[in-house]
Amino acid sequence: MGVLGHKIFEPLSTTVSEEQISNFIEKRTNVIFYLSRKIRKLGQTIEANGKRTAEGFVVLQGSDVSPVEDETISAGISKRRRNARISNGILLEDMLFSSPSAAAKFLIGQSTNGLMAWKTESGTTLKEYEKMMLK
Repeated sequence: MGVLGHKIFEPLSTTVSEEQISNFIEKRTNVIFYLSRKIRKLGQTIEANGKRTAEGFVVLQGSDVSPVEDETISAGISKRRRNARISNGILLEDMLFSSPSAAAKFLIGQSTNGLMAWKTESGTTLKEYEKMMLK
């Protein structure tokens, strides 16, 4: 059957040990990602730190939050911006988001692709980093 392209006798997946899973999760969640975006309307740069967790993406306390937002962000993100603990444009608490894009939208105040906006210290995008992790 393999000659015809049907792989019915091959296993669907390989077995992964708990240690391999633990190592993967540790590598994935211990990396700090950085966001830096110039807001032209304000003439200032928003800089932030965040990391992946098992629950989602966490923006770390001390990150900058743009004081302006546009109509491209959802009502939910806008509400979180109004209710967040922010002083002088600085986030005063860690905040969990469902995705890196939601986190970036919260900080920048406009629509953005979080997989491209968040980068490692060496400049690797979150998208590239996750692709490397899956190899």
